[in-house]
Order: sequence, then structure tokens, then C-alpha cells
Amino acid sequence: MDAFVQLKLTEWQLPELIDTFADEAIDQESFLLLDEATIATLVPRIGLRLKFLKKFREFVVRVSQRGLHSTCSSNHSCLYNPYPFLSTTIHMLILNCKSLLGGIWTA
Repeated sequence: MDAFVQLKLTEWQLPELIDTFADEAIDQESFLLLDEATIATLVPRIGLRLKFLKKFREFVVRVSQRGLHSTCSSNHSCLYNPYPFLSTTIHMLILNCKSLLGGIWTA
């Protein structure tokens, strides 16, 4: 796990997930590629999973609208996005979410 993931979990008030994400080697790149099945495996407790999913979905929307750099603190190393291909991936994730939710998505 890298500082980006630890920062996000701490910001989201989910520090109890830090060890799990570290054990599974979830770094910035893999964090941005998480899908619901992987999240369900990483966070088996439903209450924590729902909290994580809420924050993660909000994060994905912000990243898709403004880019990765706007989701980081100004003194953090994640200001540089080394994964430019993710904007398309994230856009597709949002479209899939909208489709699955049948138009009730309010992003």
C-alpha cells in the first residue's frame, strides 16, 4: 500500500481498512481499478463496505469530473497522475453505475 491509499482511507474515516489494503498490496493504481466484487472481498463486513462504497463512488465522480490531482491534498505526492488511461476507465465505470441504477443516479 502506498501513501495515497492510506490517506484516502484515513480521510474517509476508515482506518480499520488500512491493514487489509496493505496486506493485499492495494496501491494507487490498483485502488483506482477496484470493482464491486473486489471491494466485497476486501471489505466483507457490510457496514464498512457500504461506507467505503459511498466514499469510493463520490471519489470516482470527482476524479472523472476534475481529474486525479483535485482529489489530493496540496502537499501530497499524488498530484501527478501517472495513469492517464484511467479517465476512460472511470468514465466507463460511471456509465455502468448509471445503467445499473436505472436512472436514479444523481451525480
